[in-house]
This record gives sequence, C-alpha cells and structure tokens, in this order.
Amino acid sequence: GAPSSSTAADVTAARAVCTVLVADYEPLGTQPVAATSDLPFICFTDDPELTSDCWEIRTIDPAFPRDAVRSARRVKALLHEYAPEFTETLFIDNAITLRARPEDILDAALADHNLAFVRHSYRESVAEEFAVVADDGLDDPARVFEQLLHYRATWPAVLDERPYAAGFIARRSTPEVVAAMRTWYDHQLRYSRRDQLSLNAALARHGLPHATLDLDNADNPMAPLARAGRYVAFTPAFNASGQPAISLPMHRTA
Repeated sequence: GAPSSSTAADVTAARAVCTVLVADYEPLGTQPVAATSDLPFICFTDDPELTSDCWEIRTIDPAFPRDAVRSARRVKALLHEYAPEFTETLFIDNAITLRARPEDILDAALADHNLAFVRHSYRESVAEEFAVVADDGLDDPARVFEQLLHYRATWPAVLDERPYAAGFIARRSTPEVVAAMRTWYDHQLRYSRRDQLSLNAALARHGLPHATLDLDNADNPMAPLARAGRYVAFTPAFNASGQPAISLPMHRTA
C-alpha cells in the first residue's frame, strides 16, 4: 500500500494547493496560511476578472458551459490535466480555510500512500448519503436511484462504508491515482453529479490503497460551526448547503 521508492514523498516534489470556482458560484475565499507557505495557491476559474491577494488565478474554459457543477468537478477529479507540472497537490473546496501549512498536511497525508481523503463528518454510510440527496432533491431522482441500484448490484459493500468528504484531496499523480480519479469523474457524468456518492465506488473499482484522515469533530455534527479545528475551518454557508463540515487531521488510518 505504501508508495514505491520512485513515488515516495520528498522535499523536491513539485507541490501546489488548488481550488476551483466556476460560474461565480460564491466569493473566492482567502487563505492567510499562504503567507507562511512556499507552495503556490492556484484557483482555476472561468472568471477572467477574478483577483486575489493569495491565489494565483488561472482561467479555464468550462468543460460544460451550461453545467457549472460538472465543469468544476472535472477540475477537482482530473486535476493532473489542469496542473500537470505538479506531482503532489492538495485540492480544497473554496469554502475551506487551511490552518496549517500545506507542506505539513501533504507530508502527513501522503507519508504512506499516494492518495488521502477525510471521512464525511456526519454521514454514517454511503447509503445514507444517497437517501439525503434523494430526500432533499439535490439531484435528478432517476439518476440517483439508478446509481444506487447499480452500486447495490456491483459494489454492495461500499453502500455500508462511511463516505468521504470530497472537498479535501491530497494526491500524488501516479498512473493508479489518475485512473481512479478518472473513473470517479466518469461516474459523475453517468450518474449523479453529487461526487460524494461515487467516490467510494471508484476507489473500490480500482482497489486503490489510500489514507483516511480521521477528524476531530466530537459528537456534534455541526460542531465545526462553533469550534475551530486545528487544520481547517469551514464557512457556515458551506455547512448549511449540505456539504461536508470537517476539521483535520488528527491522525491517520490506512
């Protein structure tokens, strides 16, 4: 499960922190920790007028001009195509504010694996995530239920797994990681655009070893709204929208 010597983390690896903002979805967040980091902070956006004091702005053409969500998800999943000069990246959703140097986060997250995620802070299973998406009308019900039925027939075990919070991805761009991320995006095109529904299945499809970063989230699923985490913070609006609310990482499990 550990990276080979040719892909093991080292201080010479080309690294970056990346995010994506398409269709003026929300204001671009600030990253005060960028002032103490040696890594570039890169925001991919379709807004040529977007500016930032801490993010390097790179304009992109959305893959689907009438589908901002899947256009943004493509950057997240296939980041190697948008930032090919970097071998190690930390992708964070725009609503996350880092509270530790990204160098330290990448060192910890990629110490033993080429890919790392955090678990969803208040969903107990992928099946529960499906239920919430369906009940709250967050995507086309036909697609959601078809996806659920297909997973139940093909990868039933993933439905009992705790889902990942897809807004935080530490990765090393190996062929195996790229292949798994491509499958993940393929599922978002074929099924629901809600990427947390398909991430566990994509990892199962490839049998890809990865690190899981455990959270300091106490018993209250909304605790991060009131209590700052050591490594990241999330805006209240992000939590209210149904996206993951996390603080990380306290320790890792394989």
